[in-house]
Amino acid sequence: MRQLESGGVNAGCHAAADRSAVGCGFHVLLHVEVAAQDTATIGTFESAVTELDEVVHCLRLFGRPDYLFWVAVPDLQTYERFCMAELTGLPGRHEPTRSSL
Repeated sequence: MRQLESGGVNAGCHAAADRSAVGCGFHVLLHVEVAAQDTATIGTFESAVTELDEVVHCLRLFGRPDYLFWVAVPDLQTYERFCMAELTGLPGRHEPTRSSL
């Protein structure tokens, strides 16, 4: 490892946390489509998503769906509350669908 680091091959190390141990054992892959595609709405939408701790990873796609979110929460009930309280209020009227992981 030291040789890789000193040679510039290894860009860094990371820790892989057990999400269940920190209360995030329920994982959902969420497909999100944003109806309004103007630059201002997309910018506001993306800024709002970065504030959501439950969204642990987000990918913007260029096709359908518009985004993939990886959401981590303790359980299904928490996910449902998160959807109703947070996701439904995001800018751009989006249509989420989910797949449990």
